[in-house]
Amino acid sequence: MSESKKLFDGYLICTDFDGTLANKAVISEENAGAIKYYQDNGGYFTVASGRHPVFFNEYKDVIVPNAPVIGENGVVIYDAIKDETVLEGSLDDSAIVLVKEIMDNYPEVSGVFFHTRKSYGTQYKREDKKSYAEFVAELDRPIYKLVFIVPTEQSDIMFETITRLAGKDFCVSRSWINGIEMQGSAYDKSIAARYVADLLGAGTLVCVGDYENDIPMIKEADIGYAVGNAVPKLKAVADRVTVKNTENAIAAIIYELAADIEKNEKSAVGEEAVN
Repeated sequence: MSESKKLFDGYLICTDFDGTLANKAVISEENAGAIKYYQDNGGYFTVASGRHPVFFNEYKDVIVPNAPVIGENGVVIYDAIKDETVLEGSLDDSAIVLVKEIMDNYPEVSGVFFHTRKSYGTQYKREDKKSYAEFVAELDRPIYKLVFIVPTEQSDIMFETITRLAGKDFCVSRSWINGIEMQGSAYDKSIAARYVADLLGAGTLVCVGDYENDIPMIKEADIGYAVGNAVPKLKAVADRVTVKNTENAIAAIIYELAADIEKNEKSAVGEEAVN
């Protein structure tokens, strides 16, 4: 390796947050230390989550992503360093109409969270005294994403139902068993992750996840990782499976990548010597 080149030059790690980078919203010291080592050695690091992107400002004393943060499952890309939105999408009024249809016909759905530019999630519940029309009229815009709340035992069938009703106009996914998420069809974690990689000129996109909404991102990655606690569907499409998130999975991935890079460089040097 030349003196000017750093170990992780050209790499972008894009990781899910809950159940992947963090355990119960806590980032371990081991993960934080490994991320700093990775960034100090030329790597780009960011988070791709279903959460609102400004949420990660709460962790600036632990980690500071040096690449734009992906929020709301890919609907929003936010530069935390510059405190500005790089890209954002929205849901139009057809989504509002669809929510009413679902709430009117499927009592299994107890409520819906509306994620907007200003709100992490404003909930409309069946028992609210305010009418749905009144609730919608007071919502700030744009609307990024919707999350339908369903009981565990009804989650699979309601996921299939909402996916069918959404058709090609919307992207439907789950990031946990009781939340069925819906956003515009032009947005998901895979599209956003590749966008950020291209924006930075990163030649190797490494994505890490644990749940169903991470599957497109894992499939899009040059190296897709499932953490050990990931659902079977995600493990099935991942290139590699690492340790559980409770065992400092991001640190394990970073040190594995470092070992791979160093091994490949030694191999390349050996081949040059032979030739």
